[in-house]
Amino acid sequence: MEIPAQGGPPTPATASRSPAIMGPMMFALLVLLTLVSLWQLKPPDAVGPDAPATEFSSARAMTHLRAIAQKPRPLGSAEHARVRDYLVQALSEQGLRTEVQKTEVVMARGYPVRAATVENVVGRMGGAAAQGGRPTLLMAHYDSVAGAVGAADDGSGVAALLETVRALKAGGPLRGDIIVLLTDGEELGLLGARAFLDEHPWANEVGLVFNFEARGNRGPVMMFETGGPGDGALIKEFARSAPHPFATSLSDEVYRRLPNDTDFSLFKRAGYAGLNFAFIEGLTHYHTALDSPENVDERSVQHHGSYALALARHFGNGEPLPPSPDRSVYFNALGSALIYYPRTLVIPLAAVTTLLLLGVYALGLKRRQLTIKGTLFGFFATLLTAALSALLGVALWWAVRALHGGWLPGGINYKTHYYAAAFALLAVALAAALHVLLRRWTSVTNLAAGASLWWLLLTWATSLLMPGASYLFAWPLLFSLFGLAYVFARRGLSPSSPVQCAVLLLCAVPAILLLAPTLYLLYAAFSMGLVWVILALTALTLGLLATQLAVVTASGRWLVPALAASVGLGLMLTASLTARFDREHPKLNSAFYALSGDTGRALWVSPDRTADAWTSQFFTGQTEVGAIEQFVPSRFPYMKAAAPPAPLPAPSVAVAQDETRGDIRSTRLRVTSARRAPSVAVYLGPEVEVVRAWVGGRVVDMKALPSGPQSPWSVQYWGLPAEGFELNLETRTGRPLSLTVVDRTYGLPQLDGFTYRPRPADTIPAPFQYSDATLVNKTFTF
Repeated sequence: MEIPAQGGPPTPATASRSPAIMGPMMFALLVLLTLVSLWQLKPPDAVGPDAPATEFSSARAMTHLRAIAQKPRPLGSAEHARVRDYLVQALSEQGLRTEVQKTEVVMARGYPVRAATVENVVGRMGGAAAQGGRPTLLMAHYDSVAGAVGAADDGSGVAALLETVRALKAGGPLRGDIIVLLTDGEELGLLGARAFLDEHPWANEVGLVFNFEARGNRGPVMMFETGGPGDGALIKEFARSAPHPFATSLSDEVYRRLPNDTDFSLFKRAGYAGLNFAFIEGLTHYHTALDSPENVDERSVQHHGSYALALARHFGNGEPLPPSPDRSVYFNALGSALIYYPRTLVIPLAAVTTLLLLGVYALGLKRRQLTIKGTLFGFFATLLTAALSALLGVALWWAVRALHGGWLPGGINYKTHYYAAAFALLAVALAAALHVLLRRWTSVTNLAAGASLWWLLLTWATSLLMPGASYLFAWPLLFSLFGLAYVFARRGLSPSSPVQCAVLLLCAVPAILLLAPTLYLLYAAFSMGLVWVILALTALTLGLLATQLAVVTASGRWLVPALAASVGLGLMLTASLTARFDREHPKLNSAFYALSGDTGRALWVSPDRTADAWTSQFFTGQTEVGAIEQFVPSRFPYMKAAAPPAPLPAPSVAVAQDETRGDIRSTRLRVTSARRAPSVAVYLGPEVEVVRAWVGGRVVDMKALPSGPQSPWSVQYWGLPAEGFELNLETRTGRPLSLTVVDRTYGLPQLDGFTYRPRPADTIPAPFQYSDATLVNKTFTF
């Protein structure tokens, strides 16, 4: 073996072997770094039932979860009442002052107006100090959708809070009070949270709010939203007190722009400070029969509880949180290390990065490692690579969906994680191949400089428009510029230099540690809906790492494209060959029964496009596709067929008062359901102009409702009392008051001469509000 002279340049033999060594080493370390960055998404280990009494035990919480999540518990159901009583007993046994806040609530945020009789379970743990500050509120919702037992959503949050209360009591009293709010009617539009804020006397005392949710069945619990005028002090205390803090200000920026809501949304709009938590992996389980206790990852429950217990103790024993108008940028680096800084530093950081980029460009031009023409070529080459990667993802996903049927709502199925990984690898293969080809026309440093310009534009765009997301572009760019400056200082890229390769590897760390988990979480949150964004960002990242990629491909230009394409195609093939429905991976279908109280005719109805092995028993005769506006006032094309009429009584409306003053007619109606249906909807005719309205004596905010001929006035009432509910309407005179009432029960009716075949083991109800429901309508004119 030849050894270079000490202090001198390597011999030709050694230099020729160095790229062959450094390339694979760089590749292996980059892959390892990517795996490490994804490893940080692992939730903490579950804790067994023998843990000390003062600690949170997911095993003990799971006992509560199995008791809560036995059957679906939508508002107004018998199971809902059973779980309510279980929660009251569980909190009372821990010595909390416990009550059921039973009240009517009305929310107008569009049609239908949402109303209900809700039953919040509220408990209060008194503090030891006479003046213990404002209480800390721990919150989760205990209702579920009709088609799921709601183990994760949100039995996991409720169970975690029950175990948290037990651990708090075992540790002795805190200085301040803790309020536990288990809300009702969250799935129907945050109705229980609205009732607590509007009516409960404890609402005005609350200092901080911590809400615990789920949108899947596994994964780390992310703190994804903050509340209050500023979150600077709260983020600092969260990072200090939480044992496994996992949060990004990117999620807060994204969530604020989505139409989604949780109970925390109402507290946030009311000005309360607090934090919102959820785990989001396993979207196929969301709102379906798969959301069962045995399918919930116990580690996610442990993560819920570790937050709840630590935050309750920290803020329950600490001083009041000081006012903080500042907002923070925050993100995880490795594991539980939460990095945070004020948003006031975002623009200065972008400015410093800009100055550094200009300085690096100047150095590159001076050292003749850059050209203006070559940099512009790299700029447009990066755009081309990102665009082609995005188009590749869209085209592949379209092809896969065309090949397979039976997809779940949102365009997902049980193999999307395979497809997501495959598409990402194919995007890497495409970008790496283009990188190899483009180097025939320009240098790798020109490609890296051109890509850096895109990252600078994204840094400024996010800094100005979404400052909480700016870290995702600013820090990877900043470090990559240091690497590029080092290459220029050494007068060129040298794949055979261990020192240069080590520097470049270190400069790639922020890009991989920040972007790999972000891309994974984007997939977890949106499935393949944002596949084009994920793949475009993947390509942009490879552009930023052009110098590192050049080292990797120095000993074999087509190694990375070939390896990434091979593994990606292998994953696609695996997903395609294993994409089938079974007991663990069931397909979804939906059917419901609709009976007209006016004509006595009945329909089998389904939103599905075609009948399957189970729904075909309902659609044996002539089947049509069209709207069913007499039951559901929309133009959605349902599949429908004649059904045997059932002897079911229709809902009724009684006029308690009817008078006219000028051009305003005031009508007081009593809406009841002889079937004791838990839900009743009232749809007014499109010709009826409503001026003012009251539901159960509570005024409806008409300003929050759309107007015009395309928006007929409607109200949906859940948890209907035996005596029904009162509806007061003030309408313009000149036309009769026409309305349709539809009541809904859970489950299909028993029909003489018709026996239902049970669903096959590989089929479950779709998460559709009318799945397996029975609707009966009746029209009235007054």
